Amino acid sequence: MDRQDRVVNLRGRGPGEEDSRTTSRPSRSTSARQKQRVQQQREEEAEESVPPELAGWIKERAKALKIRQTDRRWAAEVVNDFRENLLKFLKKNDDQPFFQTAEFLTSGSYFEKVKIDSPDEFDMMLRLQAPSRLNITQLDDGLFYRIDLCRPTRTSIRAFILEENLTLSSSKILSEMHRLVRKFLKTYRVPDEHCRWVVNRKRLNSPAVTLSLCRTDENSEELISVDVVPALEVHSSQGWPPNVRNGPDIDNWLGKKGRQEIRSLPCFFVPKRLKGRNLSEEAKESWRISFSHIEKKIITCHGNKKTCCESNATKCCRKLCLMLLKSLIKGLKHRFPKELDDLCSYHGKTVFLHLLSESRDHIRITLDCTCPMN
Repeated sequence: MDRQDRVVNLRGRGPGEEDSRTTSRPSRSTSARQKQRVQQQREEEAEESVPPELAGWIKERAKALKIRQTDRRWAAEVVNDFRENLLKFLKKNDDQPFFQTAEFLTSGSYFEKVKIDSPDEFDMMLRLQAPSRLNITQLDDGLFYRIDLCRPTRTSIRAFILEENLTLSSSKILSEMHRLVRKFLKTYRVPDEHCRWVVNRKRLNSPAVTLSLCRTDENSEELISVDVVPALEVHSSQGWPPNVRNGPDIDNWLGKKGRQEIRSLPCFFVPKRLKGRNLSEEAKESWRISFSHIEKKIITCHGNKKTCCESNATKCCRKLCLMLLKSLIKGLKHRFPKELDDLCSYHGKTVFLHLLSESRDHIRITLDCTCPMN
């Protein structure tokens, strides 16, 4: 009996029996080749499903979405100067000390680098520090809340507490933000002497102070629009409200570790009123939860591989897909203004993030070169 037969008999099998481990488990190299063939087949099917004419149109449209460097530089200079000087004004302003500790959050499509066509709209979230402990009461399915202090306070936030209870008034915060911005503009000068900032009228259910940059000429068209949104920061030690405490469903995309990192971040509330008529007093002082800072983090670190879109690595097309989707929504709204009045680019962004969270493997898109969705 040779050595091989002895090994077989020691394992309790006869000479004619096969080792089940050698037949039931394919080698790693075979498994890898199979996955590669399946992936290649999917890519070929995806490429064949897009007609050449449509693929060419997508390429041209994708190139046109990029903002010219000269336009970007001018807009960035004007907006950054406004933001920096407004922050200096708030820190030195003695008549409202609650805003002296404010800081700006860099969120929105411009800072996520998914702005399309022209740099004409900017969002600025002004972070306001809340007390360490709050009572947060849910008013709907998890989007709007009432915020109450746990106990009376003598700190600067007391100016925005309703007299009859400890409810933090969203309307008072927003009104004060309007007043401070108007006061700031009385002494502020735009770097471009041919332009000026104008505060727009308050919009119902809007959490922002909206400003327009116009030429100094009368009846000048709007060049840039800026939304300054006061955002109340709830400390991470308090945790998120129960309805959203588990965090976004991104395990299959960015992994469980990425989800844990996101859940450890603070959440923000912006002063937005519930829609509808005959609202209760607490509904009129409602706050809407905001995850703009988390959306920016997800869009920036959008790949399930750490090397995704690094300078020396293969770039994916996730951001470009989002930009194309925003362009489609913009075109549809222009063509059907009445029917799609309520539709906005944020709806497209939400759908896109849901799509990415469902699966880590996505269809490849070919522009100038093949861009795999990592």
